[in-house]
Formats: sequence, structure tokens, C-alpha cells
Amino acid sequence: MIKIYMRQAWTLIKQNKLYSSIYIIGTGLSVALIMVVFIIYYIKFAPIYPEYNRDKTMVMKIISIKMKNEVIANALSYHWGHDLIPKMKGVKDVAMINQGSGYINDKLIVMPKGKENVTVRPMYVNDGFWRVFTFDFISGRPFTDADERAQRNKAVISESLAKKVFGSADVVGRYLENNGLRYEVAGVVKDVSAATPTTYADIWMVIPKSEGAESDNMSLTLGSIDVGKLRMLGNYNCYMTVKEDKDKAILKDEITQYAKNLSLQYKKDSISLELRGQPDTYVENCLRTYSSDPVDYKTQITNFLVMMFALMFVPALNLCGMISSRMDGRMSEMGIRKAFGARRKTLLSQILWENIILTAVGALLGLLMSYVIMVAASDWILQIFDMFGGNYSTHITFEMLFNPIIVGIAVVVCFVLNLVSAILPAALSLRHNIINSINSKS
Repeated sequence: MIKIYMRQAWTLIKQNKLYSSIYIIGTGLSVALIMVVFIIYYIKFAPIYPEYNRDKTMVMKIISIKMKNEVIANALSYHWGHDLIPKMKGVKDVAMINQGSGYINDKLIVMPKGKENVTVRPMYVNDGFWRVFTFDFISGRPFTDADERAQRNKAVISESLAKKVFGSADVVGRYLENNGLRYEVAGVVKDVSAATPTTYADIWMVIPKSEGAESDNMSLTLGSIDVGKLRMLGNYNCYMTVKEDKDKAILKDEITQYAKNLSLQYKKDSISLELRGQPDTYVENCLRTYSSDPVDYKTQITNFLVMMFALMFVPALNLCGMISSRMDGRMSEMGIRKAFGARRKTLLSQILWENIILTAVGALLGLLMSYVIMVAASDWILQIFDMFGGNYSTHITFEMLFNPIIVGIAVVVCFVLNLVSAILPAALSLRHNIINSINSKS
């Protein structure tokens, strides 16, 4: 029976090319827009290279020190990431990412005479960075804690940078000059897309003393207290992995309790330490508009639902109108089939199958359109839901686009659009009696 419905549907599509084309294109545009939104969220939240441990990652980005009506907020100190957090319960590994001068400003790689210097995105990280994030090493290996303690100028570089500077990815042990310093290449990794800004860089370097413990002694005062001596504020974001999901709550309680104890220690000076609900899960961290503000789940969910409603309701309403108009033209056909014993359920089933075929073709078109949009406009489209953006080229990888989750969403969207837009006009049309249906003008 289904095969018969499909053959009939295909015949009707060929007979009504204009109607079918408009229906398919309208469905495709709707699905494409919805798919773009879901692809963006997938890239932000799902485990992708080199952040496959997102589901086991906790994040701390900011600490606030408050004294009466004065507040100083900043990233974490080297002391927090290197000495305190690694000793807390539930922690497996800690990645420290420098958010100071070495991270924000691009640097120049000095090239041999006759070649133009190369601008790169640098990042200072600790040895735990290579365990929290799962980079694919083409050659060499990451630098170690011993390299950091010995202050060796070692770096890991991206494959594209290695080929640009040396002409090959097999460059372990060779040297390059960055920001006036010579760095030994410890390893070369597969390129990272700017779509993952946490780990995106061209060169990852050993944390130097000036960006390490020495940077904790920042000259800041709060009232009569030298904040620098507290060793709380610095230039680091900390990404912590846990062994099991239950360890997330354990780690959060441990850090929260430490902050409370520290506040009690300085209670006589009216100083308190605020973590603003951190550490966050990776998803919570992505949902924060600002690091200093708590996650507003109500607003986030409301905005998402409103956006989905607009993207699905408006196209469904248009398709519903088209199907209703089409059903008016098929009233006499439906009346004749009823007269020969066709049941209402059978007729409704056929109409649904006809629209499923049209919607499926539209969904396939929409899926292809969404991929084209993402690849062609990736440099800006991934910043739609970001408060801050960068001017970096964002390449989209295969795993970001082609995965079962995205395809599954396309199928669900196709099914929902079909049900919403087809059932109501078809059901209303089939309520007419046989005589009225036969005598209607087609």
C-alpha cells in the first residue's frame, strides 16, 4: 500500500511541478535555517576535535574579591591553577590557559631573509593542557612539566604553521623565533579551527616566569589590602577534567568550600571571595553571557524556543496554506474515491505520504543548503550567539557537519513540519460529504 501511495505521490509531483517546486524550496529554506542553528550549537557543545572531553570538563574563568562596596574581578592566578586546584578532590587534570598579554595579542614569527614574517595566534599553556584536550600529534610530543620548571623555550605548533615556516610538518627539534625569543619545536599538531576558541592557536608555548608565578604579584589594592599578596587574581582560565560525572559535584563543593574558608580567614578585613557559581560544566560556561554573571537559564531557553518557533511556525503556516489550497482543487477526486468505498483514514494516509515525500526532498535540499551556508559563511556565522568575536578564519571540519545527531535532527524537523502543515488542512477537507465533494469545482 505504501508503495502505491509513493507512486501516486510521485505522479502528482510531476503533474504539479510549480506547486511541488515551491513546496520543496520552502521546506528546504526552513530546514536549512534550523539546521544552521543546530550545527552552531553542536559545534559549541558537542565533543569535537580537540575538545573531546567536554562532557568531563569543568571550567573556572574568573574570581571576584569583594570589600564592602569595592570589587576587583579578574581571571585566576597561576597559584590557583598550579598549586590549589590539582590537589582538590575529583580533579583528574588541570589545563591552564593564559589570558594575559601573550594570549590576546598576535605575534610575529621571524622568517629567513627574503620571506615575509608570519603573524600567529599564540597561547601560553601548562603541561596539563595536553591531557585535558586531545590534540592529534602529527610528529613529536607535547612539552612537559619538567620543561616548564626548567623554563625551556619549547613550543608545539600547528601543521599549517610548520609547513608555512619550514615547508614540512616533520620539524621536531628545529627552532623558530617568536616575539624575540627562539623556541624549540617539541611537536606538531593537526590544525585547530577558530570554531573552538578555547584551544585555537598556531603556537602553544611553555609558560614563562613573567606569565607564571611572578605574574601573581600584580599591584592591586582593595582598601588597605594588597590584593597581589593574596595570590588569587591573575591571567589564567582553568579547565579541569574529572574521572566520572559524580566527581563534578565533588569538585564544585571542594572549591566552593575553599573559597568560604578563605573568606572567613579575611573576615576581619571585610574581604570575601566570590566564585559566581563556578566552576561550571562546559555547557554552563558556554551559556554564560559574561563570566562574572550567573547563567540565566530562563532567558537562554526562552530565546531558543522563540527562535525555533519562528523558524518552524512561519514555514509550517505557509505550507499549511498551500496544502489547503491544493486540497480544494482535489475535492472532487476525494469525493469520487469516497463513493467507491475509500475510507477517510486511507485518504488521509495517502495525503500524508505525498507530503512526506515532498518534505523529505525539501529536507535533503535544506541539509545541503545548511552545509553550503556553514562552509561559505563560517567566519562570521559561528559568532552569532557570541558576545565577543575575533577576526580569525574559521574552517569547518567534516565531523562538525556530518554526524548522526545533525542528520537525526533533519529527520525530526522534516517529520514535524509534515505533521503540522498537512494534517489540519487534509482533515478539514475530508470532512465534507461525498455529494459536496464531487460537485465542488476542481
